[in-house]
Amino acid sequence: MPYYADPEHYIDFIESTLIPDLRESGQRRLAQDFEEAVYWIRDGMGIYQGRSSSAAKIALRSPLRKKRKQSGKAKILTAMTAPVWKKYKKGSGKKTYVQIRAQVSRSQAYKRKVRNL
Repeated sequence: MPYYADPEHYIDFIESTLIPDLRESGQRRLAQDFEEAVYWIRDGMGIYQGRSSSAAKIALRSPLRKKRKQSGKAKILTAMTAPVWKKYKKGSGKKTYVQIRAQVSRSQAYKRKVRNL
C-alpha cells in the first residue's frame, strides 16, 4: 500500500477501493470495521481542526454498533465486581478487571444470588 501524506487521500482510498473490494470478497464485517474507522478518523480530524462541542457530541455515538443489554446475571456480576475493583485498583495489584470479574463469578456469594434467576 502506498504512503499517503494527506489523511484525506488515505480515507478516499479506503472508501473508494478497499471497502468495495472487501464487500466483493464477502468480508462484510471487516468492511464495516473500516467504515467505522473512517468515521472516527474524520471526526478526530474535525475536533483537531477546531470544531468543538458538536463534534464532541458526535464522537460519543458509535455509528454502526449498539451496546447490548446485559442479562440479569451479568447485571448482578457487574454490580458485585464494581466495589471489589474499586478497592483493588487503589492498591498496586497486577490483576485486570476481567480477572477480578472472573474471580467474583466463581465466588459463593455470586452463585447464591444468581441461583434463582
